[in-house]
Amino acid sequence: MMARWFALFCLLLSASVAQGEDEEAPTSRLYMESLLATRINPGGLLERFYLSYRHKLSESEHILLADTYFSVGPVIALTPGNISIGPQLKFQPLAILGFRASYEFFGSFGSFRQVQQFDSLSADYSDTALKSMGGVQKRIGGIVNLEGRFQIKLGPIATRNTFLMRRYDIRSDADQVAFYDQNADLLSPNHGWIWTNDLDLLFVLPSGFTVGARWTAAQALHGEGQNTDVNHRVGPILAMTLFNHPGAAFNTPTLFVISQWHAEHPYRTGEDSSVWMPTISIGFGFTGDLVPW
Repeated sequence: MMARWFALFCLLLSASVAQGEDEEAPTSRLYMESLLATRINPGGLLERFYLSYRHKLSESEHILLADTYFSVGPVIALTPGNISIGPQLKFQPLAILGFRASYEFFGSFGSFRQVQQFDSLSADYSDTALKSMGGVQKRIGGIVNLEGRFQIKLGPIATRNTFLMRRYDIRSDADQVAFYDQNADLLSPNHGWIWTNDLDLLFVLPSGFTVGARWTAAQALHGEGQNTDVNHRVGPILAMTLFNHPGAAFNTPTLFVISQWHAEHPYRTGEDSSVWMPTISIGFGFTGDLVPW
């Protein structure tokens, strides 16, 4: 279920978007990506790991074709409250355009108020209300992720837009129609779609330091006339990639902080928590080749 956090890992790739892969990169590779991140307002803790077979699509040195690939493999996400695992596919036909699709089998542990379900779309899912509720049942289900990404860099300025459609199919009792989705911070359907969009504007320095801003929007789709309002938050990004040695087993170690204030949210603009309290995400990610080259 923590696929929403995958947008944070896109920042890791953005921090070195201009560097790409070495010209001598092998056509086929065993590649890995790892992200460890924590967040407050709302809270969260995640380890997400993707192991893949990656195949280079072009040997061209053209700027649009120099970093194109197809990859497939298992992805696993683990939090204190749930676990998800399943196959994931990535396809980047152009350096500026990428797609991701995954299906993840999901199970919650019945802890940390995940997944708290409701029988009404008008239910109060504020932090205060969630804390006052009792324990939750263990749940299983499936999650479909369909993602598109556009990125471009001119000199030190880079921008990236990541749009994600996600479908949940979470086991529930007959009268329950929605659950609190801690990842997207929405009242999401037990059986239905949500969308999220992250727009990053970044200034990438040769030293590996990246500074910029992220705007995030998200909405749960409950059916005609029942869709929730769109949530918006915006704020600065700071990231530091310590080194980039293509082909290494441990590469692009990156520390990052994202702090976003809520411009629109039913409970985080003063209704339940202070409008001055941002969502703060702190994380560490890295990539690598299981067979170094």
